[in-house]
Amino acid sequence: MEERKVLPGQRSLLQFILFAAIGGLNTAVDVAVYWLLLQLSVPYIVANIAAYGAGMLNSYIWNSAVTFRSAIRRPHAVRLRFVIWNLLTLLISSLLILLMVESVGWSELWSKVITTILIVVLQFLGTKKWVFRQ
Repeated sequence: MEERKVLPGQRSLLQFILFAAIGGLNTAVDVAVYWLLLQLSVPYIVANIAAYGAGMLNSYIWNSAVTFRSAIRRPHAVRLRFVIWNLLTLLISSLLILLMVESVGWSELWSKVITTILIVVLQFLGTKKWVFRQ
């Protein structure tokens, strides 16, 4: 049986599908922690930071092991870029949530959901092109 070669575009598509699937799990962790912290009367920005951290840890574990596993040659540099990139996207997501809640008047939970949807493509591109450098 002949081994099938994966074309670069197919590899990126497969990576995006894996990233999205793992992102679904990250989002579930993120939103669940966020919701729980809101129920405990934690301020929504603090809840977002803690929830994002939980999702980020889940993301690093799964994406480094599954999605971008061939890219890990210098694990310390990858971890540092991962943290920097995720702190930047955390800042962007927190600002978007703040804008939606305070300026638009949306609920804290819906603002989180909408922001998460908007951040997914940005996260994939930064994670692929800069964090794991593929």
